[in-house]
Amino acid sequence: MPAARRVPTLVRRLAGAVRPQHRSDEIATLRRSFTTMERSLEASRDELRLLAAEQAALRRVATLVARGVPADELFDAVTDEVCELLDADETQLLRYERDGTTRVVGPGDDPAATEARRMAARVRLGGRPVRSGSHADRCSVAAPVAIEDRLWGAMVATWAHGGTSTVDVEARMAQFTDLVATAIANAESRSALAASRARAVATADETRRRIERDLHDGAQQRLTHTVITLKFALAALDDHAPAAELVREALEHAERATSELRDLAHGILPAALRSGGLDAGIETLVARLRLRVTVDVTRRRFSPALEATAYFIVAEALTNTVKYADASSARVWAHVRGEVLHVRVSDDGVGGARVAGSSGLLGLQDRAAALDGTLRVTSPPGGGTVVEATLPRTGPA
Repeated sequence: MPAARRVPTLVRRLAGAVRPQHRSDEIATLRRSFTTMERSLEASRDELRLLAAEQAALRRVATLVARGVPADELFDAVTDEVCELLDADETQLLRYERDGTTRVVGPGDDPAATEARRMAARVRLGGRPVRSGSHADRCSVAAPVAIEDRLWGAMVATWAHGGTSTVDVEARMAQFTDLVATAIANAESRSALAASRARAVATADETRRRIERDLHDGAQQRLTHTVITLKFALAALDDHAPAAELVREALEHAERATSELRDLAHGILPAALRSGGLDAGIETLVARLRLRVTVDVTRRRFSPALEATAYFIVAEALTNTVKYADASSARVWAHVRGEVLHVRVSDDGVGGARVAGSSGLLGLQDRAAALDGTLRVTSPPGGGTVVEATLPRTGPA
């Protein structure tokens, strides 16, 4: 039997044991003492129950933070947990915008949340928790959400008919706002890193395109003109003329230089990819390989960054196949499922490839991650190699 329930029984037993000559006021004092004890035990039990519920709610929110769930899902979960824990009628999470306005982000954006916005404005002004109303009337409590030294927003809990059951509501809310701040800081760090990597990839691709254009419009054009001129000169000379052999040798060098420059430009970023998309780029790549390759690639166009990333993944995988796999054939497959481009390159070679052992694959893994994508290599010894990539069509800007 719980201690609080045993107190009344104990009082009755002790009262029965008191001798008749004892004054009645002593019995009354004894009853009051045990009644106070009973109430204290009940209060302690309620406090322990509330503490257990609070810790369980914090663990659930902390799990979501650790999993890195989307912000909207986290904000809704936090407001629901706080609302239930504090027995509030409604709880809202608000974010301070750069233009000075306040936006409700959990649960959802409620344009009619006038009181919550007013409370958040007071928090923004003072930087600390605030209250309005009283325990008996409509009451609101707001606690700040701070990330390092920056005030990000506020959480507001409201009781329509009073009922803030504890005086430390602000402290209880602060535990949840601290978790929200941690999640936001983590998400901002991940977003900033992803955006930085995406900008680096975009800058590198733009540099590749510029170099490819410069080579095509400059050196390649001049070499092509040189080859044509030398051919005319050779045709105008007698085959036995002393200069004919020199012109013939110069023509061979010019044609070789043109071919090497074309290969160089293709390795930087093929013109076929820019003009014809992923399908055309891969077809051009495969045509240059001494390997039987089956190609099944979508003809859809994507952003330049996505097309370039998918192309280089295929190019690196096929290059490794030709160099190391001792394969007789390979297959390239790339199609869209939902909002994700799936790329798969497989061969029938010796296997044993590892991402950690290839600087090229490591670089492409980082490149895929910059677009919120993934790259995976499966290559059991003797079982061939499969390189698979998932690339969202809408990655970081």
